[in-house]
Amino acid sequence: MKDGKYNIIMGGSNKFVNFIHYNTSFSIYAYDIVKLNSLGSRANTIFPKALEDYEIYGKKIYSPCAGKIISIDKNIPDNVPNELNGKERAGNYVIIQNENRFIMLAHLRPNSIKINKYDSVKVNDYIGEAGNSGYSIEPHLHIEVHEQISSNTIPVSIMFDNEFYTYNDVIKR
Repeated sequence: MKDGKYNIIMGGSNKFVNFIHYNTSFSIYAYDIVKLNSLGSRANTIFPKALEDYEIYGKKIYSPCAGKIISIDKNIPDNVPNELNGKERAGNYVIIQNENRFIMLAHLRPNSIKINKYDSVKVNDYIGEAGNSGYSIEPHLHIEVHEQISSNTIPVSIMFDNEFYTYNDVIKR
């Protein structure tokens, strides 16, 4: 994400600030992030029905790290706002392997991902666009990180620019 203000609408290290993700052991440190407009709102109207009314929808998402794409899905349709796709929970996503860490970027816009499985990426390489695919009621970026230790995969807390953010924090880029 570049240029703008972004709001953590779900995230943190406990069930009170990250209640949706905390109930899934794999995602307990995940973040859901939206972009704020000049008025500090994440959408142009109250309860918008058009995806384009959400500030983050269609915004470019860039790789947060160097690594190799190990898993990807590109063609799942976006949901109508306030509807969920429970079958493909991550929607369109990429997973980047960086040494023993695995970074998932999810709910991306269909057909916006131009990289392929096994491609290498660098920090700030284009990944795709923010969308509303999968188990998502409004456009946002879902990000989570896991670490591989022996045969166990363990969720890892995420820091941006050496800061640990939580629910309702604002990140300025």
